[in-house]
Amino acid sequence: MQDYEKIMRDITSGMTGDSEKDIAYLIKKQDEYQNHELKIEITRAIGRMMYEIAPKELLDTFNSELQQDQLTLHQLYEEANYQIYMKNYNKAMDLLKVCISRMEEFPFNHDSVSEYYSFFNYFEGILYKKLTQSTRKFRAIPDNYAAIYLTYGALLVEIKEYEKAEKALESALIYNPIYSEAMFELGEVYKMNNDMEKYFNLAKRALKSVYSRKNLARCYRNIGYYLVEKMDYSGAIAAFYLSTHYENAPIAMSELHYISVITKQKIEPPTYEEIKKCLEPYDIEMGASPLVWALAYHLGNHLFEEKNYEASLFLYRIVNDLDPHKDFEEKIKLLEEITNSQEN
Repeated sequence: MQDYEKIMRDITSGMTGDSEKDIAYLIKKQDEYQNHELKIEITRAIGRMMYEIAPKELLDTFNSELQQDQLTLHQLYEEANYQIYMKNYNKAMDLLKVCISRMEEFPFNHDSVSEYYSFFNYFEGILYKKLTQSTRKFRAIPDNYAAIYLTYGALLVEIKEYEKAEKALESALIYNPIYSEAMFELGEVYKMNNDMEKYFNLAKRALKSVYSRKNLARCYRNIGYYLVEKMDYSGAIAAFYLSTHYENAPIAMSELHYISVITKQKIEPPTYEEIKKCLEPYDIEMGASPLVWALAYHLGNHLFEEKNYEASLFLYRIVNDLDPHKDFEEKIKLLEEITNSQEN
C-alpha cells in the first residue's frame, strides 16, 4: 500500500493544472506502469484522475453515452421482469442473458486499494464496512447488477436449473454481500439440494445484517426449518415462535401445527428465556444485530444534527421497525413534517 501511495504522489506531482497537457501526461504514465504489480490499482486511479480533470464538454458526451447504455440495460431488465410477470419465462431468460453478458464485459474485481459493490442504499455500504472492518475504499458500481443476478437466479430456480441458479445467486452476493433477498433465494437452492448445513449457515449469516422485521422473521423461519430436519423440535418451536414476534406470517403457524402433528403434542408458546435456552447452543442471535440497530440509530442522530432530514428519516424508520418505540415514532413524525415542508 505504501508503494501505491508513493507512486500516486509521484504521478500527481507531475501534473501542471492544464487539463489537456495533464491528460496526455496521465495516459503516458498509465503506459509506463503496464507491467507493474499494482497495474490494476494504478490504472484505475489514473482513470479517476482523468475523469476529474476532463473538460466539461467531453464529460457531458461521456456521461450521456454511459447513461444511454445503462438505460438500455435497465430497459432490458424491466422488460424481463414484465415477461416473468406474464409467465413468458423463455423470453425473460433471453433478456436476462443479454443483461448478464453486458455486465460480464465490464467486471468489477476488487484490488488492493478499492472494493466494488452495488449496495442498494448508503446504509448497506456503511454497515458492510463495519462488519468487515475493511481498510479499502468502497466504490459504487451500477445498483441494478445484484438485482439482475437475483432475478436471473430466481428464474433458473423456477425452471429447476439449480446448479446455474446457485452460481448466479452467488454472483448477486459478490456484488452485494448483505443482499438478504439473494441469501434467502440461495438458501432455497441449498434446501432443494438437501444441503441443510449451508442453508442453516446462510440464515445465520443473514441475521448479522438484516435491517427489517420481515427479514428477521424469515431468518428465524429458515432456522426453524433446519431444526425440524434435525428433529430438534424444541429448537424449531422456539425459532418459529420468535419469527412471529417480527412477522405474524401464517406459514410459521402452519409449521408449528406440523410439529404438533408429528410429535403428537400440544404446543404451548415458549417464554423468552425458553426460546433463548433452545437457540443458544446454535449461537443464534436473539433479535436484530446490536451493531445494525446502533449504527442506524447513531447515524440517524448524526444526520439529523447535520440537517440531512431525508437520510435521517430513512434510518429512523429502520430503528423503529426493528425496535418500535413511542419516542422513535414521534421523531419519524417530526422528520416527515420537515421533509414534506421542504418538498412544498
